[in-house]
Amino acid sequence: MEEKRKLVSIQTIDDIQPIENADSIEVALVGGWNIVIRKGEFKKGDKAFYFEIDSMIPLEDERFSFLEARGKKEQNGILYHRLKTAKLRGQISQGLLLPLNIWNKEDGDLEEIEQETNSFADYFKVVKYEEPVKLSGSQKLTSWPESLPKTDEERLQSLVKEWKYEDILSSGTWIATEKIDGCSITMFCEYDEEKDEPCNLRICSRNFELVNTEEDPYWKVVNNKKIEQLGVFGDVEQFSLEDYMKTKSNKILDDEDLNIFQISGICLQGELFGEGIQSNRLGCKGQHIRFYNLLVKFKDLWIQLPMTKVVKYFPELEKYWVPIHSEISLPENLKDAISQPDGVKSIVPEASKDRQIEGIVWRLVDKCYVKNERIKQIDWSKIPEEKWSLVKEKSVQLETKKASFKCISNKYLLKNE
Repeated sequence: MEEKRKLVSIQTIDDIQPIENADSIEVALVGGWNIVIRKGEFKKGDKAFYFEIDSMIPLEDERFSFLEARGKKEQNGILYHRLKTAKLRGQISQGLLLPLNIWNKEDGDLEEIEQETNSFADYFKVVKYEEPVKLSGSQKLTSWPESLPKTDEERLQSLVKEWKYEDILSSGTWIATEKIDGCSITMFCEYDEEKDEPCNLRICSRNFELVNTEEDPYWKVVNNKKIEQLGVFGDVEQFSLEDYMKTKSNKILDDEDLNIFQISGICLQGELFGEGIQSNRLGCKGQHIRFYNLLVKFKDLWIQLPMTKVVKYFPELEKYWVPIHSEISLPENLKDAISQPDGVKSIVPEASKDRQIEGIVWRLVDKCYVKNERIKQIDWSKIPEEKWSLVKEKSVQLETKKASFKCISNKYLLKNE
């Protein structure tokens, strides 16, 4: 399973800065985040509990009852306050800082938990806000496939807590891909080696697998999706998305860089968007899918291919990828990178003109990404070193580094949240 977002952690305040024309509030800087606080509440170097945006904080806990006046939302019969991006006296604020003295000793030893995980969401019963999926049609849901990684890019502001921005800049060549505002879709097809045939295509939303029914809106779009590729004699052939994935599910990737040869599955992850999907903020006609991740299954691990390998082994998919903003480069400093998406217009061909993008997802062009947490549990002594040395090396690197991250437009959030 993928690593859970921490939501609540102990952070050190990097700086305190004044807010123009504000007498009672100031802004605290934590990593790449700005959080508006009461003046004098904290000072530079203090430690505090940091609650990230999209945290759902339970109002039944009297320590958080003061948040009820700022808004409440019911979920599964429980009242929460949802932390959203806000603007106070012209200052963007993202998150909440609370002093360490709110901790109850009966909940455990604070220092031990901090050293172990530095994740306190479970202790405060904080959950992540998930925007309700708005799709026309009915669905039958089952649990998410255990071995398959989910899609959830980390925001730059959280990433720089453990990875310096200058190290991000020097880690490789980054490309700016557009983050499309829609519904996450994951589709995968595994190969049954015993039967020597591909299994049926399977489809998931962000958190659940979807049963194939005529009424399911995800399956309707996928069943209508065609992939074009050149035939043996140079003619363009069209394949249903399901047939295409079945034919590729046991493809030979003779790639020495990745130590991958015969694969046993293929997975495409992307965004479903258009009419009847969420609020269709791009103003699209019809319904569409654009992909942003391709993973292949090798030795029970799902390995995400970098863009250079996708183009090499699956060239026909390039035209169905999320748009690349080739005119944009990764800024030289953190502040400019965070604000960069503001004012950038969408280049999704299906979108109406002059639509503000939701954000940018930065991706390394030529780096492999092993997303599966189970890699840490593998007994490497039972695997031939000549085949796994590179994957093993990359898995160690990925404990602290990422091959992708996102920058969300605050202008977009303030308008649409």
